[in-house]
Amino acid sequence: MARGDPFPKDPALFHSDGRCTYTPSQDKWVLLDGNGEEWEWNRPSGKWFQPATEEQIAAYQQAYGGPVNDEDQDAPQQPKNKRKQEPAAPEASSKKAKAVKENRAIYISNLPLDTTYEEIEVAFGRFGIIDQGADGTKRVKLYTDDAGNFKGEALVVYFRKEAVNQAVNMADDYWFRSTDTSHLIYVKPAELSYKRHKGGEDANFVRRDKKANERNQAELNRKLAEWSDDDEEALKETYAPRSNKWANCVILNHMFTLAELEEDEDAITEIRDEVREEAEDYGVVTKVVLYDKEHEGIMCVRFKERKDAETYAKICNGREFNNRRVSAWQAEDRPRFKKSKATEVYSDESD
Repeated sequence: MARGDPFPKDPALFHSDGRCTYTPSQDKWVLLDGNGEEWEWNRPSGKWFQPATEEQIAAYQQAYGGPVNDEDQDAPQQPKNKRKQEPAAPEASSKKAKAVKENRAIYISNLPLDTTYEEIEVAFGRFGIIDQGADGTKRVKLYTDDAGNFKGEALVVYFRKEAVNQAVNMADDYWFRSTDTSHLIYVKPAELSYKRHKGGEDANFVRRDKKANERNQAELNRKLAEWSDDDEEALKETYAPRSNKWANCVILNHMFTLAELEEDEDAITEIRDEVREEAEDYGVVTKVVLYDKEHEGIMCVRFKERKDAETYAKICNGREFNNRRVSAWQAEDRPRFKKSKATEVYSDESD
């Protein structure tokens, strides 16, 4: 079988194994291993097996005709005279199978341990339509350890393969929650060993399940038709990696001491005006704030253009100001420092 932890053999333990899922409509247990491959439990034999894929069925029927038994890992032997009458074309079948293979799944790691199924569905549903099973459930898998605790890893299967690249480009090495921008997640295409089905349909669906799956696929195609090019462009602009609306603000550290402000009542105005005049050499300044309640001597300079803020931050970082070494960086979130009310100028934009 696949590499990793041993598969459970006692049906009584299936409920406690995070890899196992029960589908009531089909009355079957399915196990998703560490490589993203699906296995089904065969009650009579008491063993896990991998059902044949649509490609394998097509190749087999083209070569031999007749149905294929999902529970046999190797194709059943046919009478010799049958092979002579209907010679197999293994090379052509193999090429055909490879031609229709496509990866529609992504693997996500380093997720916060309290991540929920709903968060995954919302966050990654922005990049494309998530595929559905026959029961209408979104194909999202959260991996757990032996104790049933979430491991910070998940699998998402999309309806169209194009969504995979979009999700990787926009979400990889990027924060998952806007409230915690220091925690980055990693997204990559799922391994090619992940089990795929043509049209999202399992090879051994009963007729009722196939009808339900056809209805689901029709609904997904309808949603896909509503997903216009304008939506994709807006999505790329809205969720562009490494982009935030506060990046046009430059935070300056060690610009003053509280003792200096107490000794000279004009110090706030003088420092603020000096910084503003210098900053205007690099672009249009819309606001300058001096946080007179912060011991670290913090100021904020907001530019109209983000590129000007980037230049100014590079110029100021590490330089000397009043015999102190200044630290400067572009803000990643709304500046939240302590200040008095009248410590800002050029406020033509609201906070």
